[in-house]
Amino acid sequence: MDGNELLLQNLVATVRETLSPIVSSRSPLRAKLVDEGRIQSFQQRDPVSDPVTSSLAAVDGGRVGEQRYILDILVATADAANGKVSPEHPLPTPQTWSSILPRNKNTVSVVQTAMAALEVQVMVEASHETRILDGSFVTPLIGLREGLFAQDTRCRREVARVINHPADPITALNTIYTPNANRMIIAITKADTSTLFQKSFVDEGFPVHGVPDRTLATQLLKPGEFFAPIRADYSSVDVDRRKAPDKVTKETLDRLSASARTLRNASDEGQTQTLFFKPHGNPHFVLRLEYLHPEPSLAVARRVVETIDQDTGGAFILEPYSQWKVDREAKRASKLPDHLMEQVIMRLEPSEREAFGPLLRSKHRT
Repeated sequence: MDGNELLLQNLVATVRETLSPIVSSRSPLRAKLVDEGRIQSFQQRDPVSDPVTSSLAAVDGGRVGEQRYILDILVATADAANGKVSPEHPLPTPQTWSSILPRNKNTVSVVQTAMAALEVQVMVEASHETRILDGSFVTPLIGLREGLFAQDTRCRREVARVINHPADPITALNTIYTPNANRMIIAITKADTSTLFQKSFVDEGFPVHGVPDRTLATQLLKPGEFFAPIRADYSSVDVDRRKAPDKVTKETLDRLSASARTLRNASDEGQTQTLFFKPHGNPHFVLRLEYLHPEPSLAVARRVVETIDQDTGGAFILEPYSQWKVDREAKRASKLPDHLMEQVIMRLEPSEREAFGPLLRSKHRT
């Protein structure tokens, strides 16, 4: 037996071992979940004639850290895009941040913090009734924290400038973490390995141990159905403040920790919810949603699902339309470093332009 045949046999065995438990359990598990109300259905509603929400927008950011021979050019952006239900609703002002720092391994974390700061600013400035956050609720917390532990003093100084911006991203984050029935923020995690639903299925005797929730949802749900929501557990979310490099950073981390406490409190009260659903418009994928609500219920969950379903459709867009649209806008960050550097070069003295220009234009390659 040659090596290729042995490899194929091993792959076939792995496929059987992985998928057989799912396939054999699918019908009885689905029947049980439907019977117990843990699989729910929802209506398909037209976004123009029968909108679930008065206005919807998605927020996303972009970032780039471009290495030149001498300097790192850092650019972060954040933007919002309307959904199908409110194509003409006023949008918040797009935000852009940029900096040029000496080459340093810490600059990547600086631009990540800058992008998170701009995203939460745009999120709270939006006047839409429903707003989509890219990632989980802990994603902006991680982003804001990232640059605070930079070892380089100049990088930390730049992070302090971002955090202490008049828009105050930490206060904005706290607003996002405070449940508000009149301002629904829905977090959509596109890639995850959660097993919250799977664990309950295993406890009930179904052989689906190790199968991610997303795979189970794909197998068990039909278009127009969702898993009844369960609590999204953020009870252990916190910010490590023990290794703060200086007093100013420690004070900033204390404020971030207070925001984390707001999210933990909401989680402890059962106000952070998560579910999977399969849109009407595309039977080949599922979406995982998280949301905060002061009084969560099955009716709230159905409203959340119908809202996102109205913005989802099309065989080639595997996300809400507003998310797809704003992602394209956020990618404008990749075009900005060259433009920024040319502006810098044009402001140099002629002799400096001749001496510095080649180094500033030459990109670092490893």
